[in-house]
Amino acid sequence: MSGDDPNFFQPHSFSPSVTAGRFFFLLWRRHVAHLLRR
Repeated sequence: MSGDDPNFFQPHSFSPSVTAGRFFFLLWRRHVAHLLRR
């Protein structure tokens, strides 16, 4: 992936729903990883 890719470097280019979806997906992955480490 090139560093000048606007979709990669500028989060505001995404729609709010997509940005929120990615954010919650990252939180969900961290939560699952925490549960698996028990």
